[in-house]
Amino acid sequence: MAVAVLGMAVSVGGCSDDSDSGGKPAIPGERTGPPPGGTPEDGGVDGTKLATADALIVFECGLGEPASRTGFKLSAWSVRDGRRVAAVQVPLPDRADLAWGCGSGGTASSVRQMFDRDLTTVAVALPVGDDAGARATAVNLITGAVVGPTPAEEGFGRTPKEGDAVIHPRTGDLWYTDAVAHKVMSRPLTAAAPITDHGPDRGSGLVLTKDTHWMPSLVGSSGFAANPSGTYGAFTTFNETLLQPAQAPESSWRAFDRSNVPGTTYLPGDKPAPMCGPQLWLDDHRLICRTADNLALVTFADDYSAVASTRDLLPANDRRPDHPVVSRDGASIAFLATQGDRQSLYTQDLAAGATPRKVVDLPPGSPNRYLIEWR
Repeated sequence: MAVAVLGMAVSVGGCSDDSDSGGKPAIPGERTGPPPGGTPEDGGVDGTKLATADALIVFECGLGEPASRTGFKLSAWSVRDGRRVAAVQVPLPDRADLAWGCGSGGTASSVRQMFDRDLTTVAVALPVGDDAGARATAVNLITGAVVGPTPAEEGFGRTPKEGDAVIHPRTGDLWYTDAVAHKVMSRPLTAAAPITDHGPDRGSGLVLTKDTHWMPSLVGSSGFAANPSGTYGAFTTFNETLLQPAQAPESSWRAFDRSNVPGTTYLPGDKPAPMCGPQLWLDDHRLICRTADNLALVTFADDYSAVASTRDLLPANDRRPDHPVVSRDGASIAFLATQGDRQSLYTQDLAAGATPRKVVDLPPGSPNRYLIEWR
């Protein structure tokens, strides 16, 4: 396995220190920093405990001032008492690129796919050379070590231009797009690992399911989610919400909202869904869709030929609910709620008539915040 320590200072539970304390940069010209494992704060909040059971994982872009400082934060919040049980800050080199979340949009599930199962590694495209080259690889969140292909120049030849790096939730392989070969590729996170070709790169942004991949940019979507088996995806355009069979032409797309756009084919159903942004599939037939002030649960017929039912999950409110995630037992969801400048984490049972329970008010932070998992 290729291991090199980036020129980044990883701070566990505290602010990073860019002083030169022996960090060895893998990329010439990038900043150096102290050995990993910064000073914990808040009584020993530890980034190595991100995988704590029954915790809500929050992803946040940026590392404060200056605003140009590239990187992200992860924190874990106890569902039981709202206590922050883990936190880590991960600086990244200039021109490093994350597939989702930091100016690239995405849902909770797509941002989650940048990380491995245990939240120890993040997929990233690191700069190569002085041009627009990039190598898709992965970085250990705690040590700052490159655990995939090293972003070194390739000698005399074409500079790699890889991006959209994500980690397959089942296999742990690194998936990415190759702009030189115009392909979707994957490889294990080991040195000299064989590369698998998954066909043409017809867009940007990768969403992985059990046995297939989706490229949301193909449909110009501002919100996209694929069901667990990868057989159907749901997405939002600027004026309608649609259901799409996998690998199917545009003629097979069907709207399932109340937008009433002329010329659009709509799925039948007694209660069509509101105009909404698909967020999360609970299973192959139940979709959670975000409206301006609620989360709608849309259930499709067994053959996807109709909308079987639609209901609002939350009581009437003046908050913006976002980034729902499901509990391990599938009986509850958690979500991020924004009210003015305040952001809070809530949980709620999926049973009809349930009401939200506040977990914690989050401290002020980046506007690019995502709740990405209920551990």
